[in-house]
Amino acid sequence: MPHIVGIIGLGIMGSRMLESIMQHPEFDVRYAWDLSASQSESTRSRHPDIQITQSAQELVAHTDLDLVYIATPPSTHLGYAGVAIDHGKAVYCEKPLAVDVEASRSLVAKAKSRRLPNVVNFGFATGPAVATIKNAIDDGELGELVEIDMQFHFPKWPQAGSWLTGREEGGFVREVFSHFAYLTYRLVGPPTVQSSTVTYPDEPGLSETHAVASMQSVGLPVSMAGRVGGAAPDRVEWTLYGTKRSYRVINWSELQVATEQRWDDVSLERYEGPSQLDAVSNMLKGEAHEFPDFEVGLRVQEIVESIVGN
Repeated sequence: MPHIVGIIGLGIMGSRMLESIMQHPEFDVRYAWDLSASQSESTRSRHPDIQITQSAQELVAHTDLDLVYIATPPSTHLGYAGVAIDHGKAVYCEKPLAVDVEASRSLVAKAKSRRLPNVVNFGFATGPAVATIKNAIDDGELGELVEIDMQFHFPKWPQAGSWLTGREEGGFVREVFSHFAYLTYRLVGPPTVQSSTVTYPDEPGLSETHAVASMQSVGLPVSMAGRVGGAAPDRVEWTLYGTKRSYRVINWSELQVATEQRWDDVSLERYEGPSQLDAVSNMLKGEAHEFPDFEVGLRVQEIVESIVGN
């Protein structure tokens, strides 16, 4: 029997995930809801078999529901996840887990006490680039690990008026760096912020334009530098340096390997590992999986908020 899914939030991420879930044989999207009536009606017109509920509370109350996927702005995650847990539902939440660290700790404690499955959607939990780097580390191909360096540049950040531009819950540190903080956690260990500097624009309430941070991950130096503005294309780059080889992830999904001579592209075409939804299905079946739970999501949130927290 497929896992019955309800989706809270039908914006860009929620709509994309809806389409992905519908293509997976182990899931059945049966319910959906969005605060925006137009988003709900758009989904209803495209997928008339999905029941659009009148509220998030009505959605999570359905007794046949196995999983609640949450794709709303970060400041609302805790409320929806808490209601889902109160109704005994497993939760699949977009990252970051939230922006309020203390409230997130309470949610983690609640989920643990109820023993309900939960995951946070970090794309680097699965996939060919991560598997390739992990295998190389485990096999000793990199030699001694030397340093991790992250570089981010965006000529512009998303449009004004979106929560992505707001200091309260947006910005590239939360939206981009968080993925690579998790990648570092996944491959080496949790980073601890030693020092950071963040610059904000003059206009009140807008998210950061520059951020630098110095960290340690199980004794390994980790650095991050990001900026918004300047005539250059997007740059999203994470590099792990080793004494024998180094690996870097560029443009989110491309992988390169280097010796002292040059960087070479790594072919990822033969990856046969689990997809993100495979991992979520395994979670619901009580089987082993690679996806991070709320506790790991909280640790990444603590790292992020130690840099940009209000």
